[in-house]
Amino acid sequence: MNRKSAIKILRKQKAKLTDKNHYNDETWVFQTASYIKDFFGYNSTEYSFISKFSFTVKVLNITPPEETLQLIKEKEQKALNFLDDCVETISNKGLYKRDNIIFLKKLVNVKTIGLILSIGATIFLIGYYFGTEKINKENIELNREVKILRDSLNQGIVIENDFSTDKVLNTK
Repeated sequence: MNRKSAIKILRKQKAKLTDKNHYNDETWVFQTASYIKDFFGYNSTEYSFISKFSFTVKVLNITPPEETLQLIKEKEQKALNFLDDCVETISNKGLYKRDNIIFLKKLVNVKTIGLILSIGATIFLIGYYFGTEKINKENIELNREVKILRDSLNQGIVIENDFSTDKVLNTK
C-alpha cells in the first residue's frame, strides 16, 4: 500500500464520521484501528490511541441532554482531529515499514534450538560413522599384517613386506 491509498482510506473514515446517516460505533473504531495498525504499526502511539477509543460518554441521570450531546460531539471532534493528524503524519513521514526479519528470528527460540541440536547431532553421527569405518579398515589391515607375520614366524621365514604394495618377499 502507498501513501495516497492510505490517505484516501483515512479520508473515507473521516467522511463516515461527518455523515449523519452513519452511526458512529465500535464498528467504525475496529475498522479504523485495523487500518491504523497497518499504516503505523502495532506498537505505534496512533494505534494505541484508536484501539482504546470509544464514542460512549459517561453521564449522570441528572445531566441535561444538551450536555450529553456536547460530550458526544467532542468525541466525534476528537476522532476527526485524530484522523487529520494521521493524514498529516503519513504525508510527512510515510507508512510504517515492517523490518525484514531474518529466517532464524522468525522461528520461536525452542524451534531454533531444536533445529541447531538436530543439525549438530546429524553432523556428529555422520562424522562418527565415517570415523568408525576408517578405524575398522585400519584394524582389518593391521590384523591381516599380524597374521602374515605370525605365519612367517611359525615357518621360520624372514619376511620383508612392503605394505603399501601388499607384496611379501621370502628371504632365507
